[in-house]
Amino acid sequence: MRNRARKEPVYTAMVAEEICDLVADGVSIKKIGAMEGMPSRVSIARWMNKYPDFREKFLIAYEIQMLLVFDEMLDLVDEAEVDEMPKVKEQISYRKWLLKVSQPKKFGDKPEQEEVKPVEESKQNWDLLSLEERQQMLTLTYKAMGG
Repeated sequence: MRNRARKEPVYTAMVAEEICDLVADGVSIKKIGAMEGMPSRVSIARWMNKYPDFREKFLIAYEIQMLLVFDEMLDLVDEAEVDEMPKVKEQISYRKWLLKVSQPKKFGDKPEQEEVKPVEESKQNWDLLSLEERQQMLTLTYKAMGG
């Protein structure tokens, strides 16, 4: 059961910065909320809602935390012994899942791109294509060129 008599710290830039540093270092909000002199998880959430500057810094810290998870995966592979590989694969799989759900735009599954036909083959069939098919082909070609 929670101790509701806990005195919550008052928001200060210094406490906010310490929270962000801890988050960037990989410490969970739950653990931060349990630390002496730190606000509870609920207070941290309230602060994010009330103080836009804190929310922005917190989100940056969280992005850093996720990049460190990615970095951790590289270390796991680089430092693993051959007999540790099954365990390492499991650890990497978990971290990949964590990255995918926490930042789907950056680390989520990318939709498969359709294969672009060679230009010669496209030219031969251009007259047979409908307007919609032509637009789709132009769009795919543009994307394939990096656009």
